[in-house]
Amino acid sequence: GDQALSYALLPNPDEASRLLGLTSICAAVGAASGGAMTGGLLRFFGGGKDQQLESAAALAAGSSAPGYGTMGYVAIFSLACALSGATTCVLRSIRTHPQAR
Repeated sequence: GDQALSYALLPNPDEASRLLGLTSICAAVGAASGGAMTGGLLRFFGGGKDQQLESAAALAAGSSAPGYGTMGYVAIFSLACALSGATTCVLRSIRTHPQAR
């Protein structure tokens, strides 16, 4: 399903292997590193002592489970924006057609 749609939406089917390979590499790197980075950010920015106190108070008030602070999610969103911008810059620098001499 997804790969067929990706192939159907390619701008140039003659370069399908190169473009789909690049897509696969980006997805694999993002999946492998994204969880570790975002988990660390969430724990570092959203799981501090103040958040632990809020979670303990929420548990005492009858909440089902502790959560993370808003700043952890802000850090994740900021990282996603920065990485998307960096990926865009890198991919725009890749030439699609060799220049004539």
